[in-house]
Amino acid sequence: MVRERIHKQDKGRGLLSGVFILTVAGILVKVLGFAYKVPLNALLGDEMANVNAAYAIYALLYTAATAGVPGAISLSVSRAVALGDKRRIRLILVSSLAFLLSLGLFLFLGLALLARPLAEMNSDGDSYLCILAISPALFFTAVACVLRGYFQGFSDMKPTAVSQLLEALGKAVLGLLLVVLSLKKWGYSHATAASLGVFGITLGVALGAVYLALELPWRGRELLRSVKEGKGTAERGSAVFRSVFSVALPITLTSAMMSLSTLMDAQMMRPLLSRYYGDAALAKAVYSDYSTGAVTLYNLPAIFVAPLCTALVPYVSAALVRGEKRTARQALESALGATSLLSLPCAFGMSALAGPLLTFVFRGDEDMAANAGVLLSVLGVSVFFLALLMVSSSALQAMGKERLPILSLTVGLLLKLASMPLLVHLLGKVGVPLSTLLFFLSVCALNFHFVKKETGIRIRVGDTFLRPALCALLSALSALLSFSLVARRWSPDLSLIVAILVAVLVYAFALLFTRTVSKGLVEKLPFGEKILGRFERFFSP
Repeated sequence: MVRERIHKQDKGRGLLSGVFILTVAGILVKVLGFAYKVPLNALLGDEMANVNAAYAIYALLYTAATAGVPGAISLSVSRAVALGDKRRIRLILVSSLAFLLSLGLFLFLGLALLARPLAEMNSDGDSYLCILAISPALFFTAVACVLRGYFQGFSDMKPTAVSQLLEALGKAVLGLLLVVLSLKKWGYSHATAASLGVFGITLGVALGAVYLALELPWRGRELLRSVKEGKGTAERGSAVFRSVFSVALPITLTSAMMSLSTLMDAQMMRPLLSRYYGDAALAKAVYSDYSTGAVTLYNLPAIFVAPLCTALVPYVSAALVRGEKRTARQALESALGATSLLSLPCAFGMSALAGPLLTFVFRGDEDMAANAGVLLSVLGVSVFFLALLMVSSSALQAMGKERLPILSLTVGLLLKLASMPLLVHLLGKVGVPLSTLLFFLSVCALNFHFVKKETGIRIRVGDTFLRPALCALLSALSALLSFSLVARRWSPDLSLIVAILVAVLVYAFALLFTRTVSKGLVEKLPFGEKILGRFERFFSP
């Protein structure tokens, strides 16, 4: 039964099914994230600055240590499955678990011991308890990363999706419950309540890891039995792990460098704004609203692109191994086209409706739109370039050029590090998202230079970027105009909903009218053949 399912997944539609599962899970995780962050912000106010500062440190350490592990293990396991090498599959799992368990324990203890000096650096010690509360999560994430990669290697995305949902659910329910109890019943300070809210993240991560550990004995054994027996490897476990680690290291470093951009904001934004405004309290409030509101909304569209990147890496890699360079190029072109179609309306729409979106989502926080509205308008443009960065980095990794994105990110981070103080000095708080935009522009430019050099691919700029951008711009302008007209008579919330519906309709009609979407892309979608049967004339060849 399992063998038949895996066989089906290798044919393409199963791949889209896996992407669909991860996308749905990602959407639900984001919804639960809002269910946690929005009321938490209302309860804690400016103390959210300490929550966000602690999470930025955790995110950097998490990505630095484990971000490349699921992908590397998945790729290694899938190759071993194709060869029928059951011994290698077992060695990959055992050696990776042994190393990551040790590393996770080391990071947990290290962060706990260094919590005080790190808090002194980013918040004059205010974030100490929050950093301490989140440190155990590093151990549980290490366990979860190995097990997710193992299951993904069999093209089984369900354990990953369920564990992510359990993490988000645990964080939202347990974290909020602890905050409410500490403020309403136990009478703790807001600083202590914030640390208990952060501890909810740790509990959620632990819940996801425990689920995966419970799934391994029966589901993992069933998947292993489904593998058709082939020649086993003669390598030792240490040699097998080194091969996995050689793939994981550059991917992990790439992810860590992405998180370093966020950490730069966490470490530099408040001191820079304090000097610019001459008011530490105002700087804290602006950073709190920026990191809680603008950055949270800006990160949302990535849930549509991340599953695409997860699917792109093994697909392109396998095509190149088989010598099918044309297939690899077509896959990359399709990925870029889909990325543009998804990310451009999000980018322009977020920029156009930044203030109303923040007011709608973070209701109860009167300063949110005032402090972060213009920042989200600038940051919204970066959504498109973040999506392109994700796809281009994944493509380079699939080509075996994992180190090239590191070079691109190094240049981008140096540009951000140099530009942020200057832009904040000249423009105030707007300088922070502008430095982020420069970071993504520079990294994308270098990544696409490397992709073109390695593959010879010539991207059709008009079809891939310009036509979707025109449709997205029309959609954003229609949203802004409709909101301005409707808001004169109706409430802001209802006006925003109407504006979004108008934007979606305009974008859909603009895509059909300009024939921006290709028939090949539609065919790969669920019910794609039925859609083409009725509306074929609206799609390009």
